[in-house]
This record gives sequence, C-alpha cells and structure tokens, in this order.
Amino acid sequence: MEDLKNASLGTLVDLLAKYTEDVMRMLRDGGYGDDYEVAKAKVKLISAEIERRKRS
Repeated sequence: MEDLKNASLGTLVDLLAKYTEDVMRMLRDGGYGDDYEVAKAKVKLISAEIERRKRS
C-alpha cells in the first residue's frame, strides 16, 4: 500500500471510498475472512491519516 503520509488528500479519500466499499460488500455477502480484516484495517489507517491532517 502506498505510503499514506506522502499521499495527497484526494488519493486518501479515493482509497477510503474503495476500501469502505470492499468492507460493505464483504459484510453484505457474509465474508468475514482475512480479506475483510485487511480491508477493515486499511479503512482505519486511512481514516486516522485523514484525521491527523485535519488536526495539523
């Protein structure tokens, strides 16, 4: 995954949308495996980076 600290805000928002969509699709389809956990973790990391920038 691209280094989040160097990514533009637009890229972060796009990544957040992509991984959120993946998580929602997996929830809808009943998939709670490793892919779900990875996507969920990425959503948390990206969200944390966006929040960090908002505070700066």
